[in-house]
Amino acid sequence: MFKKKHSTNKYSVECFLFFRLIIINFMNFKTIFIILAIVLFQYNFSFAQIKKAQNWYFGKEAGLSFKTSPPTVLTDGKTSCNSMRLTMSDDNGNLLFYSECEGLTYNRNHQLMMGCTIPIPIQFQYNLGLLACIPQPNNNYVYYIFGVEGGNYYINHRIVCYIIDMRLDNGLGAIVNPGGTIFSFNYFFSPHITAMGHANGTEYWLIVPGGIDSNSIYSFKINSSGLDTIPIISTKLKNSSLTPKFSSKGNKFAIYGDGLIVYHFDRSTGLISSPTIIHNIKSGNEIAFSRNEEILYFGLPDSCLYQYNFSTQQSVKIQNNIELGLQMAIDGKIYFTQFPGGGSDAFTWGHQYLGAINKPDLIYPACEIQDSVIYLQGKIGFGYLPAFVESFMQPPDMENFGTCEGDNTHFWFTDTTLIQSISWSFGDSHSSTAVEPYHTYATQGTYSVLCTILTKQGETLHYNKDVKIFPPTKKLIIKHE
Repeated sequence: MFKKKHSTNKYSVECFLFFRLIIINFMNFKTIFIILAIVLFQYNFSFAQIKKAQNWYFGKEAGLSFKTSPPTVLTDGKTSCNSMRLTMSDDNGNLLFYSECEGLTYNRNHQLMMGCTIPIPIQFQYNLGLLACIPQPNNNYVYYIFGVEGGNYYINHRIVCYIIDMRLDNGLGAIVNPGGTIFSFNYFFSPHITAMGHANGTEYWLIVPGGIDSNSIYSFKINSSGLDTIPIISTKLKNSSLTPKFSSKGNKFAIYGDGLIVYHFDRSTGLISSPTIIHNIKSGNEIAFSRNEEILYFGLPDSCLYQYNFSTQQSVKIQNNIELGLQMAIDGKIYFTQFPGGGSDAFTWGHQYLGAINKPDLIYPACEIQDSVIYLQGKIGFGYLPAFVESFMQPPDMENFGTCEGDNTHFWFTDTTLIQSISWSFGDSHSSTAVEPYHTYATQGTYSVLCTILTKQGETLHYNKDVKIFPPTKKLIIKHE
């Protein structure tokens, strides 16, 4: 399903000059191979994983289906909690189940799932907002729901795992360990957790920050056997424990603590490093990255939404009236719950609309933020929006290799498993219907390449990318004395 290929979408012609210089200087093969492996290979995302986030249930019986654009409002949900919840769909975008705080899990028929015990086990008595749902690698039926026991930031040391098997109850699924499986550790955990896909395209990372007095972050690998109980331990700034969030590509990781802090994440090793404090606020609301990882959106206790530009290292307030929820969807937009205020009951806080950031890759005001853009048909969108493995939000994309005039430029798509047919327009009046075409540009310049895909499900997808073609590289002749 996943293909690793050479990619230069973020590298300029200097890379090629560098590599040619290396070869001319007779650098040994082993060194060349290592450099190429580091620079050119990257995790590729698939059509199948993005479908897992096609349905949302949240707030007071509110829901959305991203099978359509704009999304279709769903009114059949059973959620009623203002804390974090999760929704899981299969590889075709069909709803499987959804859960909310206190561990209530509903099947696709909106009935409590078999094995969901009442009263809720003590592990979920805390108003979590802290669940992570991860598919078992290499298994289409088993899913893990993880949480951290209790709500005390100083004494947490147990991870709770509920296992759902979709083969049970005539395909509606059942929780096979109703009391939850308890993993006890000697570490102190924050109850705020999140998850990201592994760089190998199969496994996952469960990220559990240490508690307030801890300077550690724990990365647990999820493989086909379940939770690897020996974590990768990274050093974090002390008190970094609240509202962790990944970018969809997984290279950046943000968390509140002694400020809003952004780290680098290595999806191969699970290590978190290079902290940068981008705001001095101690705690805030939800966080969301743009897909290109160049912009961060975050909410502060003043109920305002801010945009941080990594290039300029500047923040700007872009919206009033935001509540807690802030989540990227598979349509590439970031949605947020709104906070009209008034009343002491949580249900009166909520709003019958969601707002949206339509073009989150762009600098404000070009990002096109809209208030009250989706009417929830009388349902209430208060609190958090559903939590997902954030890599589910990153679609497959077109790639190319060879960016010099006269090169035989290679184009391909990072996932071909669901492609029925494909067509390419290279931006210079030439086109192709090959799955992985090669094309030679006669002159330098910037070309707008369009890729149109018809999927096996009958969907038509359009992808556009500007490809820069540089002048031919000159041969470098080095004289050796």
